[in-house]
Amino acid sequence: MAWWAQSPITQGAPALNANRSLQPASISCSSNSRLPRSLKPSSQRSAATQLSSVTMAAVSGTAAAATAEASADKAACNAPTEAARKALFGVAEEQPAEVEAAVRGRLPGWLSGSLVVNGGGDYSHMSHMFDGYGVLAKVRLQGGKAWGAQRYLDSKAYREYTREGRVVLREFGTRAEVSGPLGELKEVLRQLAGLMTKNPSFTDNASVSLQPVRRGAAAGGPLLMAMSETPPASYLINPSDLSTTEQVTYDDGLPGDLTTAHPSILADGSLLNFTRSLPFGGFHVYKQDPTTLRRTQLAFVPDRRPLSPAWLHDFGATDKYAVLLEHPLYMSLASLLLGRPASHLFMNWQPQDETRVHLVPLDGSGVVRSFTCPTFFYFHVSNTFESADGSSLHVDLAAYDDPQILNDLLLQPLLRPARDADGALTQQVSCSWYKRLTIPLTGEAGGRLQVGRGASVAQWHSM
Repeated sequence: MAWWAQSPITQGAPALNANRSLQPASISCSSNSRLPRSLKPSSQRSAATQLSSVTMAAVSGTAAAATAEASADKAACNAPTEAARKALFGVAEEQPAEVEAAVRGRLPGWLSGSLVVNGGGDYSHMSHMFDGYGVLAKVRLQGGKAWGAQRYLDSKAYREYTREGRVVLREFGTRAEVSGPLGELKEVLRQLAGLMTKNPSFTDNASVSLQPVRRGAAAGGPLLMAMSETPPASYLINPSDLSTTEQVTYDDGLPGDLTTAHPSILADGSLLNFTRSLPFGGFHVYKQDPTTLRRTQLAFVPDRRPLSPAWLHDFGATDKYAVLLEHPLYMSLASLLLGRPASHLFMNWQPQDETRVHLVPLDGSGVVRSFTCPTFFYFHVSNTFESADGSSLHVDLAAYDDPQILNDLLLQPLLRPARDADGALTQQVSCSWYKRLTIPLTGEAGGRLQVGRGASVAQWHSM
C-alpha cells in the first residue's frame, strides 16, 4: 500500500486499512506524546497540545468478537488475528461519496488536508498479498472534522474481472484463471505473442503507489499517478473524488516490459525510475517530466543473465545518482509463460551469484560503475545520501537473507497461519535486517563492498 498526503500532512500519517467496507468511522487522538517533526504546525505548538496519533476505524462488527483472540495472539507474537486477516484479504466496498466520521477527543484546528492511500481491495480470486485489485481510500481533515471515501481504480484488469468473474490478466503472484487444456494453451499463446510483439499481456492493476504529477492539475491540488510494475499500470487519479481520469500511455520510444512502482521524486519535481526490457535486455534508467510525463533515458545497465533477468522492486536515488541493487533473484520465463514451478513464485534464487551494485550517474554520461557485495534480498531502500566529505554514497535498506518472504506472503499461509501445540501463533513472515551499504564515489569500479548489519526490523517493531 502507498499513500499520498496533501499539505500540511506530509509524513508520518496513519496507514488506512483500505481493504474493508468503509463505514462512518471514528477518529481518535491524544496529546500526550511528541508530534513527528513533519506534522508540526508552523506555529510550533508545545508538546502538550501536539497530535500524536490519528487512526481511522473503517470497519465495525469484528472488534468485540476478536478481543479474546487478539489478547492471546499479542502475547504470543503480536501477530494479526485470523479475523483481521480474513477482513484484510476480503472485498472492499466502494464509498465514492464522502461520509463524515465521528470524532472522539479533539482534532487541532490547524490540522487540515487529505490523505489518499492505494492498495489491494478485492482478493477473492487472488493467491498473493500483492495482487488485490487496486482501491483508493481517502481521509479528509478540516476544522476539527473528518470525512472518508474509497473507490476502485478503473483499470482494464478490474473491468475484465468484474465482467467475467475471473482473473483475466496475470497478476504478480496470481495466474490468469482459465478452463481446461485448451484454455491453458490459449493463455500461453497470448503470453508468447505479447512478449514477441513487445506488448506483454500482464496486468494494468495499478495498486502499489501514488505519485503527485503536474499534468492536468485538478481543482485544489495536483493529479496523482497510480502505478504498479508494468508500464500500462499507470493511471491518473483525481484526489478530490478518487476518479480515474486517464491511463498513461507512452510514445517516447523508451523500451521496457516491466518497471518499478517506486520512482524517486527529484528536487526539480521530475520522477526517476527504470524500465526492464526482457529477454536479452537490462535496466533503462530514465527521468520523467512531471507535466508531460515524457521519459528520457539516462543510462542502460545490461542484465548479467540475459535469459533470466533479475527482479528489482525498488532502488536508491539522490539528485546525482541512481543505485541499482541487482540481487540474484531471477525471473523464470518458463514459469511466467508456462506456469512451471520456481523456487519463489515465478523466480529462482541463485545466492552464489552474490549481489551486483550499479552506481548510475544522472548527468547523462552513461558511465556506470559496478561492484559486488555479499548476497541479500530486499524490497525497499529507505535512504540514500552522500557522506559528509563527499567521498562515498550510503544506501540504507531492509535486507533479507533470502527471498522466502515472497512465499510467506501467499494468501494461503496468511489466512491459515500455523499454531504451536498450545494454540499460539508462530512467526508467519521472514524478518529483515536494517543494513547500510557504502559505495565509494572515487577510484576504480569492480571492487567488493561490505554490508553493515544492524538490528532486526522485527526487533525494532517490538521495542
